[in-house]
Amino acid sequence: MCRLYSIKFIVTLNLIIFVAVPFPVSCVVHKVSFEPSKMFNECKNKLPPLQSFFDLSNLKMNIASDSTLFVAGSFSLIHDLDDPVVSVLTTTKQKLRGRWIDLPYTNYVKDFCAVYYKKGTYWNDHVTTYFVGDEKLCPPKKDLPLPINATLDLDLDLPTRMPNGEYMSTSVVKSGKYEACFEFTVEILQK
Repeated sequence: MCRLYSIKFIVTLNLIIFVAVPFPVSCVVHKVSFEPSKMFNECKNKLPPLQSFFDLSNLKMNIASDSTLFVAGSFSLIHDLDDPVVSVLTTTKQKLRGRWIDLPYTNYVKDFCAVYYKKGTYWNDHVTTYFVGDEKLCPPKKDLPLPINATLDLDLDLPTRMPNGEYMSTSVVKSGKYEACFEFTVEILQK
């Protein structure tokens, strides 16, 4: 069961108070499918690929079942970063009638390392929680392997109906003079 928040306005003594009240809603299960070997595609915007930022040669991904992705191995930073602040900008598009259309789903993290290991954040709950090593540096040191071992569910409970179709996510990672970009495309179907 999903939980959304309803914003209630309370007017008292000429003050307006905003209260977020959790309430259960029905979710729609969506199936995500994609080809793992095409997950880190080069961007069309001519920025360097993610492989110029990270060595991904030891990272293995495969579809373990109809609704499960298995990720194992390690990756490492290629350069020592001259700036400890790493920013990440992610935008989303949907393919409609053969053309990619920008969607309002954008996520910008100015200081990625500030939230990367913070419990309750998207990044910790869905990415770093699967790291199996003791090394918790962000940004990591050059050539330090970051081991990962994860089994991820490809069925998503979303509190909204997303139209069936192809979606593309584009992420730009920046730190000082280093910049990289990757895209990946998924197909989302309501179950």
